[in-house]
Amino acid sequence: MDPAVRPHTLRLNGWKEIAAHFGRTVRTVQRWERELGLPVHRLSAGKGETVFALPAELDGWLVQNERAPGGPGSADPNGSGSREIDPGSGPGALPARPARRSFASLLAVFLVGVAVIAIVLLVAWHPPGTVDGERRVPSSFKRDGQQLTVLDQSGQVLWTWRAPFPLSEREYSDQPGVPAFPRVLFTDLEGDGSIETVFCALGGVLADSAVYVFEQDGTMRFGWEYQGQKRFGDVTYSSPWRIAGVVLRPAGSREEIWVALFHIPWFPSALVRLDAKGKVTGEFWHPGYVTAVVPATIGGREVLVVGASNNDFRSSALAVVDPDVPTTAPALRPDYACADCPGGRPLHYLVFPRTTLARQFDPVGAIQAITVDAAGQMVVAVEQLGVSLTGMATPAQASVHYVFDSNMRPVSAELGETYVRAYRELLAQKRFTAPPNFDEQSELWPVRKWDGSAFVPLQPPPR
Repeated sequence: MDPAVRPHTLRLNGWKEIAAHFGRTVRTVQRWERELGLPVHRLSAGKGETVFALPAELDGWLVQNERAPGGPGSADPNGSGSREIDPGSGPGALPARPARRSFASLLAVFLVGVAVIAIVLLVAWHPPGTVDGERRVPSSFKRDGQQLTVLDQSGQVLWTWRAPFPLSEREYSDQPGVPAFPRVLFTDLEGDGSIETVFCALGGVLADSAVYVFEQDGTMRFGWEYQGQKRFGDVTYSSPWRIAGVVLRPAGSREEIWVALFHIPWFPSALVRLDAKGKVTGEFWHPGYVTAVVPATIGGREVLVVGASNNDFRSSALAVVDPDVPTTAPALRPDYACADCPGGRPLHYLVFPRTTLARQFDPVGAIQAITVDAAGQMVVAVEQLGVSLTGMATPAQASVHYVFDSNMRPVSAELGETYVRAYRELLAQKRFTAPPNFDEQSELWPVRKWDGSAFVPLQPPPR
């Protein structure tokens, strides 16, 4: 991103700024990264890639590599390969006269040898990087302001990292209304036994959001933020995009990273799959915020079950997506149809009805929760309205519940307890503009399914 847009970002953007930090040429610092491990990070952005570095990491690296041949402390500032030579070791230097060893010095050598053997035995019993003989791995975390601290299985600090922008306190709290996507995940992305950390960094400024992946020792593998654009109807939606959260999907011995994101401030949203190096390898685009993602097996097929708000219908929607097929949700109106998104369609796509509460108070519905059992049967909680009820400190979730079999046929549907209570409470408070004609069947149906060319009503299950 442009530093002028984000003055609070404490990082050096691009090779020129990194080189200026040392007072060297771009070619020199690029060689230092290649040969001496200069801590430079790469951030994938759409099809391109940007390079940045954190000044604190560069300064720490400088202290450790001050005397490295061809490094920052070498006599040749352009890194041509020359190095400083110890004056006492060059041609013409006199050999030092061997000194006689006293009994005390021999005893000291003996004691040092005993100590070395003891250390070797201790290391063999408890190797470095272990806890009670077990390898130290990322197991939990703490966050304090911009700093992420990752702890091992014994609760000891493994490594720390400071985000390049101020993080939102609300996004890392348990307040009602905060999406349920996890912010930090520990996983073996490549099935090699090494545990990586996936961190969803969400700033107080909506435009500040990125996903960072760290190696087991805390070295950053990559950072990623979406900076592309998509066209829905006659409008092209470009940056900024906000990351909502991250979900991991098992894929054999590996784990896939799926990032949920949405446009600021409009309706387009997406799920984007990243490989272990941060490259985009899959997409699902939708006309409304993604609110729940569940990897599942349905009918013997590995899928993603995606719950979302649908701005086209002002209601909630459910998609069953093949993760290996780039996909876009169907739309009813042209304004919500994507012109340059992938051409694939979900395996199943359902839109739920707007209930009495939704019609009265006009929220856009959302999927609150999804559960899929081993047989592929699915339970879906559809949120209709968050309302404040008497004696409750926080808004109640007025929800209805549906059950579908593995072929997405309706099994049952019912109004949730919170929905019935909210309805009665609002009716007693005379909050309805017109007397409602309450009927459970009309509240729950019809559920519409995309059949490839149109949205058709599903047949309700027998009562």
